[in-house]
Amino acid sequence: VTVEDVETVVLASFKGDVAVEDTVKHLRRSFATNFFGKIPTPVLMQMTGHSKESTFMSYIGRDPNRDAYADAFMEGVQQMSLQK
Repeated sequence: VTVEDVETVVLASFKGDVAVEDTVKHLRRSFATNFFGKIPTPVLMQMTGHSKESTFMSYIGRDPNRDAYADAFMEGVQQMSLQK
Protein backbone atom coordinates (compact mmCIF):
# COMPACT_ATOMS: atom_id res chain seq x y z
CA VAL A 1 0.00 0.00 0.00
CA THR A 2 1.44 3.35 -1.02
CA VAL A 3 0.75 6.86 0.21
CA GLU A 4 -1.01 7.52 -3.08
CA ASP A 5 -3.32 4.53 -2.48
CA VAL A 6 -4.34 5.86 0.93
CA GLU A 7 -4.84 9.37 -0.46
CA THR A 8 -7.00 8.02 -3.28
CA VAL A 9 -9.27 6.15 -0.86
CA VAL A 10 -9.57 9.09 1.53
CA LEU A 11 -10.20 11.63 -1.22
CA ALA A 12 -12.69 9.36 -3.01
CA SER A 13 -14.60 8.92 0.24
CA PHE A 14 -14.93 12.66 0.68
CA LYS A 15 -14.94 13.77 -2.95
CA GLY A 16 -15.13 17.53 -3.26
CA ASP A 17 -14.62 18.14 0.46
CA VAL A 18 -11.92 20.83 0.49
CA ALA A 19 -11.29 20.37 4.22
CA VAL A 20 -10.39 16.71 3.72
CA GLU A 21 -8.16 17.50 0.75
CA ASP A 22 -6.34 20.14 2.81
CA THR A 23 -6.01 17.69 5.72
CA VAL A 24 -4.40 15.08 3.46
CA LYS A 25 -1.92 17.70 2.23
CA HIS A 26 -1.07 18.71 5.80
CA LEU A 27 -0.65 15.09 6.85
CA ARG A 28 1.71 14.45 3.94
CA ARG A 29 3.82 17.50 4.81
CA SER A 30 3.85 16.66 8.52
CA PHE A 31 4.95 13.11 7.74
CA ALA A 32 7.80 14.35 5.53
CA THR A 33 8.86 16.93 8.11
CA ASN A 34 8.77 14.53 11.06
CA PHE A 35 10.62 11.74 9.27
CA PHE A 36 13.25 13.93 7.58
CA GLY A 37 16.62 12.54 8.65
CA LYS A 38 15.08 9.20 9.66
CA ILE A 39 13.95 8.09 6.20
CA PRO A 40 16.26 8.70 3.24
CA THR A 41 15.46 12.01 1.56
CA PRO A 42 14.95 10.45 -1.92
CA VAL A 43 12.27 8.16 -0.45
CA LEU A 44 10.47 11.10 1.17
CA MET A 45 10.76 13.07 -2.06
CA GLN A 46 9.17 10.23 -3.99
CA MET A 47 6.36 9.99 -1.44
CA THR A 48 5.63 13.72 -1.66
CA GLY A 49 6.06 13.92 -5.42
CA HIS A 50 9.11 16.19 -5.46
CA SER A 51 11.79 15.78 -8.11
CA LYS A 52 14.14 18.54 -6.89
CA GLU A 53 15.71 18.37 -3.45
CA SER A 54 15.70 22.17 -3.10
CA THR A 55 11.92 22.24 -3.64
CA PHE A 56 11.43 19.41 -1.16
CA MET A 57 13.55 21.18 1.45
CA SER A 58 11.46 24.34 1.09
CA TYR A 59 8.30 22.20 1.32
CA ILE A 60 9.30 20.88 4.75
CA GLY A 61 10.55 24.26 5.94
CA ARG A 62 14.26 23.59 5.72
CA ASP A 63 16.79 25.93 4.16
CA PRO A 64 17.83 24.26 0.88
CA ASN A 65 21.27 25.88 1.23
CA ARG A 66 21.86 24.70 4.80
CA ASP A 67 24.40 22.08 3.76
CA ALA A 68 26.24 24.63 1.63
CA TYR A 69 26.49 26.94 4.66
CA ALA A 70 27.79 24.10 6.83
CA ASP A 71 30.37 23.16 4.19
CA ALA A 72 31.56 26.77 3.92
CA PHE A 73 31.84 27.00 7.70
CA MET A 74 33.89 23.80 7.94
CA GLU A 75 36.16 24.97 5.14
CA GLY A 76 36.79 28.20 7.05
CA VAL A 77 37.57 26.28 10.24
CA GLN A 78 40.02 24.06 8.38
CA GLN A 79 41.76 27.07 6.85
CA MET A 80 42.07 28.71 10.26
CA SER A 81 43.62 25.58 11.76
CA LEU A 82 46.12 25.35 8.88
CA GLN A 83 47.24 28.94 9.46
CA LYS A 84 48.31 28.21 13.05
